[in-house]
Amino acid sequence: MAETGTFEAAVERLMSLTDLRRTAPPGERHHYRAQRMRALLRRLHDPHLTVPTIHVAGTNGKGSTAAMIAAILHAAGLRVGLFTSPHLHSVVERIRLGLAPVTRDQFAGLFAHVWEAAQAVARDPALPGERGAVTTLEMLTAMALHCFREAGAAYQVVEAFVGGRHDTTNVVQPALSVITNISRDHVPALGTTLRAIAYAKAGIIKPGVPVVTGPQRPAVHAVLAREATASGSRIETVARPPAPPRAPALEDSHQELLWRGRHGEYRAALPLRGLMQRENAAVAITAAERLIDLGAPLTADAICRGLGSVAWPGRLELVCRNPVPVLVDGAHCARAMDCLLAELRRLRIGNRGRQVTALVGCQSGHQTEPTFRRLRALTESVVAVQSRHPRSLAAAELTAALRAAGIPARASSLSVGGTLRQLMADAGTNGLVLATGSLSVAAEVREELMPAVEADRFPAA
Repeated sequence: MAETGTFEAAVERLMSLTDLRRTAPPGERHHYRAQRMRALLRRLHDPHLTVPTIHVAGTNGKGSTAAMIAAILHAAGLRVGLFTSPHLHSVVERIRLGLAPVTRDQFAGLFAHVWEAAQAVARDPALPGERGAVTTLEMLTAMALHCFREAGAAYQVVEAFVGGRHDTTNVVQPALSVITNISRDHVPALGTTLRAIAYAKAGIIKPGVPVVTGPQRPAVHAVLAREATASGSRIETVARPPAPPRAPALEDSHQELLWRGRHGEYRAALPLRGLMQRENAAVAITAAERLIDLGAPLTADAICRGLGSVAWPGRLELVCRNPVPVLVDGAHCARAMDCLLAELRRLRIGNRGRQVTALVGCQSGHQTEPTFRRLRALTESVVAVQSRHPRSLAAAELTAALRAAGIPARASSLSVGGTLRQLMADAGTNGLVLATGSLSVAAEVREELMPAVEADRFPAA
């Protein structure tokens, strides 16, 4: 793999390909085009058709589930590529070989190689003007697929960005499609109803390719089943795992999962908190069993060891214990916030338990009111911040939206890290800080408390 150019220059050029701040009017924005994506991949000799693919879509849990499937394949001794989005601290996290992100030098080399192909596409007379200008997400997808092919991956696990039907990743021809829980999210892009959003996600279902789906609402399941039937694809719906008999403690870093599948019984120590992660693990196990049916050399031992080794930070993660507990969770939609608050109740946090101060931020385009109004049942102390993400709402704008929804909130003029330190200093002995609303807020809290974390900085434009 080539290692030319600098990482910083590659990231700056990569991020400049898309209007990250959404400053252009909707009708003038640079959109994904399947024709352009396929032209780019042809220049790279079609890496998306070389490695068997597990394609993962959904609203909640798709990144965690993709990571679990990749960890299972890795535990079986298979070379696996994992492509996920968004990243938490550095863009290199999006492209992984095994469980490790590519190095910064490798990332720069991948960019340089694919950039040559992208420039050739831009000069293609069949794609004049904007139609030939490759976007950030298209570049990242091509870089990942090229990386996995060059590395000789036995499998690649590819997470969809938004939706599925018109997603940049939907050029792959999967061996298995996986769809996690679907709820309302990215409403302007995917549709205003659950059925419309489900139809968008169902776009990853391909003719004759088996489908594994997590527990869904009846309306969503009906759409997925209809699309699978139309494609001649067998669909397998995973039941929701029961809650463990013992309520968790805040300090618990693992939870025991016992799952009975079609091929046997699986007992794993899952190093992720929450009932939602149990659901994701059940989906991952079912996906692994389906891969066994397709000839993958997986065993029950590899499945359990893989689940026991998975790491997916920023989701119900306790990043600090003393002097004040700090929890981070990237919940950015109403369903994810419901799951988060249910877990906090199980942990006896809020109400008559630990007193919570919520440190919140969000990005433009997210559903602010239905997501954050859930916090009213948890705390009266909500502080709005603006993260460094280019699409992050200003703290004052978010505060105004929260107050309009009846949520008593105040805006912080400090950075996420500075605000966190202030809230920790003000918290009492029974206090806890919860950072939520977006992964970018979760990331900056982690960076403040974990100085060793190496983080990228977004470019100015």
